[in-house]
Amino acid sequence: MTTDEPIALLPVGLTGPIAGRVADFESIMADFSFARECALRYTTMCGGADQVLPRAVWNAAVISFRRGFTSGRGLLVEKGSRPNYADHLTALLTDAQKQTHDEVCVMANQHVAHRVANHEQASAVVYLVPPPHGRAIAGVGSMSVNFIGPPVEVAEQMVNVCETYLRALSEQLELAKAAFRHEVENTIGVDSLYLHAARSAQ
Repeated sequence: MTTDEPIALLPVGLTGPIAGRVADFESIMADFSFARECALRYTTMCGGADQVLPRAVWNAAVISFRRGFTSGRGLLVEKGSRPNYADHLTALLTDAQKQTHDEVCVMANQHVAHRVANHEQASAVVYLVPPPHGRAIAGVGSMSVNFIGPPVEVAEQMVNVCETYLRALSEQLELAKAAFRHEVENTIGVDSLYLHAARSAQ
């Protein structure tokens, strides 16, 4: 008897350097994929009356973009670290894309992370009573200019940069998966995997 219903596969969780490399590449790709989707969403929000959502979406985009290049803690390996793939990725960019990459990194490091960007300015202000009224201080306060996000063209180019990175990372992920499968088949064996799956299901 045949059926078109999908088969429920049995997942077996493993750890180790090669398993961690697969997980790390997928994590990095998730960062760039999220950055790409946020940048796309930002391009549809520019020019409207709402300034909160475009600002939030752009901040999320550049934070996720920058995280794709961090060499922080890796997955599935104790005291492991993410693979540092930055030089290889940026070498794939055109000059225009490299300029966008640099601009986004500056925004992430200065504007989002530290609030020291040239895009934002603030000053303390004293408000004076205008002539012909008597001279006096009416009040004090502050004036500020807040950065919402870049021109749409920058966000569109950021989407292209993310897509370039994702294509390259996808190739590396497939190589890592092949190495992982080879290691599992030759060091653990299928029968041991099924035994582990049965124990996990209990």
